[in-house]
Amino acid sequence: NFQFLCLAGRQAISNFQKEKKEEKEIVVEEEEERLKITEHSKKITEEKEEIEKKEEKEIVGEEEVIEKVREKPKIKYYFPWKWVGMGVGVVILVIGLVYGWFLWGVVMVAKDLGKPIKLLEEKRIDEAKKMILKNQTRNKNMAGFWAETKLGEIVEIFLEVSEIEEKLVTLVESMDKINGAIFEEKVIDFKAELTNVSKNLLEVETEVGIVQARLMGVRKWMPGRWRPDIDKGIDMVSKNIDLVSKLRQLTGVLPEILGLDGKRREYLVLLQNEMELRATGGFIGSYGVLSFQEGRLISFDIKDVYEADGQLRGHVEPPEEIKRYLGEAGWFMRDANWKASFPQSAKDVQWFFEKEMGRKVDGVIGVDLAVVKSMLNATGPIFVPDFKEKIDKDNLYEQAEFYSESKFFPGSVQKASFLSGLGKQLFMEISDLKMGQRWNLARGLVDVLEKNDLQMAFNEPIVAEVVGDLGWDGEVFLGNCGLSDCYGDYLYVVESNLGVNKANYFLYRSIEQKIDIKEMGVERILRINYENLAKSTSWPGGDYKNYLRIYVPKDVQVTEVTMMSGGQKQNVALNEVKMTNVYNKRELGFLVTVPISKKVVVEVKYASSYLQMKEKFSYMLYIQRQSGFGDTGLVDLVSMPTGWQPMQVTPSASVVGGKLLFNQKLDKDIRLGVEISK
Repeated sequence: NFQFLCLAGRQAISNFQKEKKEEKEIVVEEEEERLKITEHSKKITEEKEEIEKKEEKEIVGEEEVIEKVREKPKIKYYFPWKWVGMGVGVVILVIGLVYGWFLWGVVMVAKDLGKPIKLLEEKRIDEAKKMILKNQTRNKNMAGFWAETKLGEIVEIFLEVSEIEEKLVTLVESMDKINGAIFEEKVIDFKAELTNVSKNLLEVETEVGIVQARLMGVRKWMPGRWRPDIDKGIDMVSKNIDLVSKLRQLTGVLPEILGLDGKRREYLVLLQNEMELRATGGFIGSYGVLSFQEGRLISFDIKDVYEADGQLRGHVEPPEEIKRYLGEAGWFMRDANWKASFPQSAKDVQWFFEKEMGRKVDGVIGVDLAVVKSMLNATGPIFVPDFKEKIDKDNLYEQAEFYSESKFFPGSVQKASFLSGLGKQLFMEISDLKMGQRWNLARGLVDVLEKNDLQMAFNEPIVAEVVGDLGWDGEVFLGNCGLSDCYGDYLYVVESNLGVNKANYFLYRSIEQKIDIKEMGVERILRINYENLAKSTSWPGGDYKNYLRIYVPKDVQVTEVTMMSGGQKQNVALNEVKMTNVYNKRELGFLVTVPISKKVVVEVKYASSYLQMKEKFSYMLYIQRQSGFGDTGLVDLVSMPTGWQPMQVTPSASVVGGKLLFNQKLDKDIRLGVEISK
């Protein structure tokens, strides 16, 4: 049984294993079958996808064919970088060419700006007109293109300049006609031409003012390295505005001056030698009579002053100083320019001229050699045939002095003949000047008028008023501060050489002034430094025997007058200083002698009182320049009360130790102003 059971067990295990094997085989077969089915399905799916893709391609192909049919001719799409790049390059090139052309136009406009002026100088007026028209057209095109840009501001200046050039053409045409009428007796409508001149000068003045304003605008954004050039341009424009304005004012009275009413006008011209300085410019060695009628220059004859003085009948008592220091017992026309105010001296000179020559004149013109030098600067060298001499601005003084004193005796005609010959040649040169030279001549004459070297006093009240308003009559300045809480100061140093020599040729002079502004008044110390560089007392040098007059406000109190030479200080007694009130000023007069090769320092201390200052205070100083004064350095040192500060200063000054230092040249009248506050 046990064996049976074992066999039965084995048989059962064998059957179980067999069944398991069969089941495993079945499972394997089923798995293989499933894999086969899966692979078949995958294959079918792939084939299906391939069919679908193929069908999609066919559909896309059909759609492309349809699109091609619909949009013929249709190029296959791609981005054309090459052509776009070429297009952009062409656009940039075109823009560059356009801007380059307009920029070159600006350069050409700037280059052509001065050409019309040169053509006008050569009297090629028609060519100048064409050039100006061309410039204006180009300027307008440039202005439109560069509008609202920085370069456009410069082009606008060019446009204004071309407008000025256009006005100058008309001005030149009128001036040529007037010039021909004065010097060549051509017949013109004088009043009409003077009206045109006045109108054009006004328009030029306006246009130049616009140019000045535009230049100031350009300066704000212009690089710093170019600003000095802009400043020079602004300064030049400013001077030209002033010149044009003054010429325009003078044009209004030219009909009266030139005798356009048919009546003859005669003016006594005093030829003053500043090497022998006198109150109104210099010793009157010669004189001339300048005659106009109906706008034409009739004559200009120069005579020696001793020829006229020799015809004076009777005795005329001279001023005390002439009698005492010059040693003249009588008074003559040669010394009649004694008063510091030229209109006052002009009246005295006219009186002597009428008594000596029996002629009346319509005015007096004072001319220094500096005026002739200025005219020669415009005309260039002049040859005087009678003396076979070539005279220019550099040798004028020496030649005039040589012919004034060589073989000279009272009544001789050599000096007058030389000056007459020079004058005639000078007028001939002036009548044929080019436009640029005429402008330089006008500017030079205005300059000597501003320096007081050329002074004019007219008997006709209207003319006298205009010339006085321009500051060209040599009158002692009578103005005041014109402001509340302001003190108006004044200084006028007037010298008269009574040494009968030409010591001023060898003289060096400088002026220093210390001004101490206090709350209750102002104190001043005036110092005049002299040095006589002459080495010998032989003519033309010698000691400088100077009767010095100093004009200050009439309210001053003089406290001290001293003279220092060689380290020795000498007090001048105040009773030896002649103090008088004249021209609404206080005049201080005394003699100063500067020996050869010596230095002398004159010092005057004086003070003024005024009401106590308020929160703000202004100090104004007018310093007048004497005609013929030459180059003179001027230094003013202004101090203020403690706790006060300067708010405005004119002209510019430097600060030294809390004081304002003004360092200038007294080459014309100077206005100095300081506004201070606590």
